[in-house]
Amino acid sequence: MNQPLRIYIAGPYSPKDCNLHDAARVAQKNTNIAISIGNALMEKGHYVFVPHLTHYLHIHETCKVSDGLWWYEMDNSFLTNWANTFYYISPSKGADAELELAKKLGLKIFYSSEDVPIITSEIKDFTMTKIECPRCQTHYLYLFSDNSLRCSGGCGATIKQKNSEKI
Repeated sequence: MNQPLRIYIAGPYSPKDCNLHDAARVAQKNTNIAISIGNALMEKGHYVFVPHLTHYLHIHETCKVSDGLWWYEMDNSFLTNWANTFYYISPSKGADAELELAKKLGLKIFYSSEDVPIITSEIKDFTMTKIECPRCQTHYLYLFSDNSLRCSGGCGATIKQKNSEKI
């Protein structure tokens, strides 16, 4: 694969069944998960759209849009007019609706960052023996041209080596 994919990332945003005090914390946690996945996919050389980032528009003091349906419509405009692939984090009312739209549009759907192909030229060796990520213990580490090892998933683990050390 030579061209970057345009990946729409869908997953839970709004908190379910929690009090108002915890709602912002849950929304931020869900946003952080989506950002981590987006960064992992960008590291693989792709373009990403993370609708969770509108969280910062929505909570800003100058935001006048409070209708949740409007936010879904805006997100769906990126899904229908920009994305050529879709990444599904986990179930939620909004993510499930976006998944159905992505299927209707015929987009390729990914459920794991491991399944997303690597196209970045930064990666030096990804055919080596798989080394489990010590942080998330779910994904594997890739060797990059700067001799760092980085997690293939969304946890952001990086092991940097000194210039004199060999990996």
